[in-house]
Amino acid sequence: MPSEFVLTPDEAAVIRAAPDYESPYYELATVTRLTPSRVRDIVKNLAKKNLAESSSSTAVLTPDGQTVRRILAGTARGSTFGRVHIVDQYDPHKGRWGGQPTDNGRELRATVRPAEDDLDRIWFDVDLEVRSTDPVNRPLVGVVTFFLHPSFSPDVRTATPVDNAAVLTLRSLGAFTVGAVADDGATRLELDLAELPSAPEAFRAL
Repeated sequence: MPSEFVLTPDEAAVIRAAPDYESPYYELATVTRLTPSRVRDIVKNLAKKNLAESSSSTAVLTPDGQTVRRILAGTARGSTFGRVHIVDQYDPHKGRWGGQPTDNGRELRATVRPAEDDLDRIWFDVDLEVRSTDPVNRPLVGVVTFFLHPSFSPDVRTATPVDNAAVLTLRSLGAFTVGAVADDGATRLELDLAELPSAPEAFRAL
């Protein structure tokens, strides 16, 4: 069973609405207020994730799909059930990396400033930094992976620590949520740049 399930809001709505037995698309459409054709497309996507089985007119949740429904309902208990992340299509990393910029002796920081060479004044330079909060006892070693908005190419980038800090510099039109993973996956950090008080208001508003 996967440790994390990633769903769109509509996929989550269909899973919440689905009973344990085989259900016609039109019944799921009535509950979710989606069209039957939209429900059919969603179920096909859920089938690719092994969360549902579909036919021409009906759908049923797989055992993993039933587990996800229990997680969404808050009735699943224990570490074996994993996590469910519902993707915001405009900010897909929001809530995906733990929601906190500090954890496990590491901190994710950001500095944002207007790009000096941009005559149109629409671009911003962003410095992302993961550093150790206890460099003496817990120095930062190993590659840090940054997860950016999918509008970046590539949207997954790495940086090697120097003096207990891994820094990634990029250029952006506006704010987004960034995730960072360090310590061979043991540390997950998240920072919403729209909530960064020091960032220019024009950057945070986009």
